[in-house]
Amino acid sequence: IIFSYSILGFLLRVPCLIRCQLVHAHRAHRKPASPRMKGKKSKTKSSSRKRQGPHDAPAVAVSAADEEDYRTEGPVEKERSRKAQGRRLREQAEENLIQKMEQRWAARERARKRTKERGDHPPPVNMSTARTPAPMWAMVNPAAGIRNKERRARVFQEWKRAKRLLKDQRRAERVEERERLGDAAPPKLKPITQEDKRTPDLSMVEENDQEILKEEEEDEFSDHYKGKTTPKIMITTCADHSPRMKLFIDELLALWPHAEFHCRKGFPLKAVTRFAIEAKFTDLVVITQQFHYPKMMILSHLPKGPTATFRISTFMAAKDIPDAGLRTKHAPELIFKNFSTRIGRRISRMLGATFKLKPDLHARGVVTLHNQRDFIFVRVHRYIFDSLSKVRLQELGPRFTLRLRSLQHGLFDTKFGEWEWAYHKKEMGGKDRLMFNL
Repeated sequence: IIFSYSILGFLLRVPCLIRCQLVHAHRAHRKPASPRMKGKKSKTKSSSRKRQGPHDAPAVAVSAADEEDYRTEGPVEKERSRKAQGRRLREQAEENLIQKMEQRWAARERARKRTKERGDHPPPVNMSTARTPAPMWAMVNPAAGIRNKERRARVFQEWKRAKRLLKDQRRAERVEERERLGDAAPPKLKPITQEDKRTPDLSMVEENDQEILKEEEEDEFSDHYKGKTTPKIMITTCADHSPRMKLFIDELLALWPHAEFHCRKGFPLKAVTRFAIEAKFTDLVVITQQFHYPKMMILSHLPKGPTATFRISTFMAAKDIPDAGLRTKHAPELIFKNFSTRIGRRISRMLGATFKLKPDLHARGVVTLHNQRDFIFVRVHRYIFDSLSKVRLQELGPRFTLRLRSLQHGLFDTKFGEWEWAYHKKEMGGKDRLMFNL
């Protein structure tokens, strides 16, 4: 029995031995690898047949002299030559992509011409309203009639990238034209935004409306704008605030150098308001949180109100902003934009009353409160004069966005307070996305 099992095992191993001998013989007669490929893994069949993408740059032939120079160069020269070579490859890829779009549009035009000769009507094409019309291939989606999903997505991505490259080229040409012509250059084109197409509102007012100006001379913020009071802000939070809330409070203290932070310690908001009035604060700011992030901001003007509630979103601290400048405690200039309704002007005066009336112009700081579709974007910059004709902005931080939720007469009182304005989606346009309140 033992002898029969050993014979059976040998017979089963014979095919494996034959296969190993054939593999060794094939490797012995195979062509030896080049010196550069030693130590590298060979490409598989699938990777060798990989289709070259639209953004892959073609290989550039390197001569023996260039290769010898590259070997003798130092690390700095090697990095410069590598960046220059990458720049040339990118430019060549962009040119190839735009040429591909032009060829594709020419083929489509030939097909459309043949269709017109047969008597069918081609689809209409929207013409550009710009000063220099864009080429036709940038206006029509070439992937519209492609049924294959993968090819349609690839063609659409190529088209989008080519449009972006063309847009950058045309913008650079316009900048060069303005620099060359100077004052004789054509005016800049104004883009049509949703604010330009907004639904007319009865509460919209003009900039120099005498009735509104007389009302503002007697409102709650008139003492500040007449220079009778100096802003002094008290900032507090909910009972337990998170580290992210602490970071937001630090940014508010940098935005308002004349503000003070007081811990809440479980006191009700009415008691905190009485304390702020007795301590001669002009404004009270209460920050609440949700999931450890700043959620709402209650701004109450003391001692008689009004009280506004804002929702906070898209907060970014100064340390997270790339190349942010150093902040100082100087009073900044204020820029308010697109506050065109009665509520909007009231909110702008309320936010403006939290800053000092006279800015320190030598510090060149500016705070922008830009209203866009009822979202108030808060940005802080410093303008720098490179020359008498060129000025640039350096962002200081922080960044955050406010959206008004309610405006209440007097101090904060959820039970007996009188609401001047509150957000109700069904009563304020519903699904009308072109109806704004500020």
